Amino acid sequence: NRALRLMIEAKYGAAAEAKPFKVTDRPVITLEAGLLRRLQGTYKCENLVAVYKLEEGSLYYISGSVKLKLNTHSPTEFSSPGRQFKFTFDLDKEGRPKGVRILGPSGGQYCPVSERPDDEAGPNKREWQEYLGEYTAKLAGDTARVNVVVEHGYLYLSWWQGGLRLTEYR
Repeated sequence: NRALRLMIEAKYGAAAEAKPFKVTDRPVITLEAGLLRRLQGTYKCENLVAVYKLEEGSLYYISGSVKLKLNTHSPTEFSSPGRQFKFTFDLDKEGRPKGVRILGPSGGQYCPVSERPDDEAGPNKREWQEYLGEYTAKLAGDTARVNVVVEHGYLYLSWWQGGLRLTEYR
């Protein structure tokens, strides 16, 4: 690698210094807790479940063992420490989140909101009772156990990052 780099530098000159990827240069601001509180909830994408939570006056991103205090740039735009990821919340006409766009060095994705702390209780349907209990599956040679439970009137998988609300197929 070193020999190849020296040959390229001899022919084309030294490469420009690589700068770290940053998603925004906007300044960090402070928002009142109410504007941050409305963004709290669980958001899920194809390969990600993340919780956004208000703690100590700041919005936090929590996914698995990762917990990041987000920088606030506007009422809907946030970045990770180091500004390598940008989180832009998509709001409905009433100002409630519909989802969040996550942009990072390897691309972006949109995660719809799955549940909010102020959601009303679910329907707790009687026919769900037959599906409650423990399930076991083999995944890549490992055994995974999950529990299907009813919480707050909704069906949940109890193992997924503290619980994943299921959506009824229609």
